Amino acid sequence: MIDKLKYILDRPKIWVILVVLVTLLVSINTRYFTHGHTSPENVTYTKYNNYKIFQSSSNHFFSDQKLYVGHPAEHYDLYKYTPTFSVLFAIIAWTPDVIGLSIWNLLNVLVLVFGIYSLPRLTKIEKSLIVVLIFTQLMVNLQNEQSNSLITGLILIAYSLMERKKMFLAILCLGLTVFIKLFGIVAFVLILLYPNRGKSILYSTALILIMGLIPGFFVGFQDYFNILKDYGVLLANDHSVSFGFSVMGILNAWFAVEPSKILMVLFGAILFLLPLLQLKKFEIQNFRLGILCSLLIWLILFNHKSESPTLIIGTTGFILWYVANKKNLYLNILFGISFVFICLSPTDIIPQNIRFDYIQPLLLNIFCMLVFWLVLQAQLWKKKA
Repeated sequence: MIDKLKYILDRPKIWVILVVLVTLLVSINTRYFTHGHTSPENVTYTKYNNYKIFQSSSNHFFSDQKLYVGHPAEHYDLYKYTPTFSVLFAIIAWTPDVIGLSIWNLLNVLVLVFGIYSLPRLTKIEKSLIVVLIFTQLMVNLQNEQSNSLITGLILIAYSLMERKKMFLAILCLGLTVFIKLFGIVAFVLILLYPNRGKSILYSTALILIMGLIPGFFVGFQDYFNILKDYGVLLANDHSVSFGFSVMGILNAWFAVEPSKILMVLFGAILFLLPLLQLKKFEIQNFRLGILCSLLIWLILFNHKSESPTLIIGTTGFILWYVANKKNLYLNILFGISFVFICLSPTDIIPQNIRFDYIQPLLLNIFCMLVFWLVLQAQLWKKKA
């Protein structure tokens, strides 16, 4: 039995084909066989509302309509991504929904899978195992047409390119994450782990500036400046709305306190950056991998807008660290408990009363991720230079 499992895991093509088939089935099912909801104003929305937001944002941008206001006749909720993303999404926005939705979902899933299989020093079996273990969270992201798998994949690909000394391409991948969701800018900390940091910072600054200016060439820079002002207002208002699936959310759910988000992010940033004081360890590949995993988990723990589909980012980090490192009894127990709460809680394996009465209200999945992250941070200090 174990030999058969190893045989299957050792063949990435099997998992890529499986992921593609599942993605297409989910996309077609979402388009044709699931129903959205009807608003009090008697407007019927599709089940794939997030995709409609992205699609509409491109149409609004190129037809001189406001991006960051409600468009209740087309979709519910607001567009919260960058103007650059609206421009890039135009590549698929013009296609029929079933095609565009399928392309978008395939892009998200395949970039993540490619990112996993691009990782250096892991065996094909280990990489396939990661794909299998993140599958439930991947499905959650897929069913919500979210971009989190794409962001995770781009960060993994960037890391793999850095390990192969292809810094410009790596920085390009990181730059794309920023213009999908702004929190991707945190991933630029990875460039500090590699030589020629000055040149990399220069490349990064120039690339972000160029990508940030792209929309201005389509609508004129005066109009673009006004769009950016609207975006700033949206972000300022959005900052105070919720605590999300985060450390702030845990404190609010457990102790009914409302912690300062800025102070919590600063505190989390200090904890995350502390291992980087060990400059001699930058030469250790496993240390660099640990920083990558820590980063992925951090992006969830200290992001007040984290939600269920966002967990694929942190889930990939904690599973990657477990699979790539030596195991012991305590780590196995911690991983097992964390896997149940994080990866199995969205499924029917966990009884609904436990899921809805305890795990979700108390954010036990995020608490497990926090404990795992703290253990990982401690391990990064223990590794020998």
